[in-house]
Amino acid sequence: MESLITTTSPCLYLIPNIIGSAPIEWQLPENNKSIIRSLSYFIAEDLKSCRQLLKLSGYQDISAAQIVEYNEHNIDEPTEDFFIPMKQGHSIGLVSEAGCPVIADPGDKIVRWAHLHQINVVPLVGASSIMLAIMAAGLSGNNFAFNGYLPIETHERVRKIKELEQFSFHKKQAQFFIEAPYRNQKLLGLLINILQSETWLSIASNILSDSPIILTKKVNNWKRSSLTDIQKKPCVFGILKD
Repeated sequence: MESLITTTSPCLYLIPNIIGSAPIEWQLPENNKSIIRSLSYFIAEDLKSCRQLLKLSGYQDISAAQIVEYNEHNIDEPTEDFFIPMKQGHSIGLVSEAGCPVIADPGDKIVRWAHLHQINVVPLVGASSIMLAIMAAGLSGNNFAFNGYLPIETHERVRKIKELEQFSFHKKQAQFFIEAPYRNQKLLGLLINILQSETWLSIASNILSDSPIILTKKVNNWKRSSLTDIQKKPCVFGILKD
């Protein structure tokens, strides 16, 4: 099989970043390191985390890497501007702040532009807290949806949670979502209070870290146990009413 590094056409590589504190060997395949070291141009959600990934990959001179940030602060800039190096024959790496590009990440617009202009898109293997949480939840791996962040305003948040719960029942579809870490504890308490007693509630916190918490229980069992501490810890929530 021809190595993707030696393909003649410029590629857009989708490069997962590390998550948690698990050993790098668990998260960063040698093939990814080789590809990263072969690139000079990167589009990164976060400059600091991208440089850290380059360091872990054994990048020879990080100061020479051309890294442009792409996040909520400049998402409206012309997408084609990020592809200028490709017009000169260079491949580009798209790097998430953590986990896989495009998944709970603003990179979809970059990838869609590449497809629109017949640019080869190459996704690389790597850790995703969302996919790992779905795997570990045991809710429904054949029919599920990821909903991103819930509304912040309390009334809208409650309405959305109840809507997702009913949707999971009628469509037999597990519903997953995330929250800003500093609001996780409050959200967990709200879920336990307003979901129906027989609804399954799953949390996956600190995945690939020293103290992961992965629990799936019916709400009535959550109410019988002490509230798990997930404050300020990355967490993926999942619900299923069956």
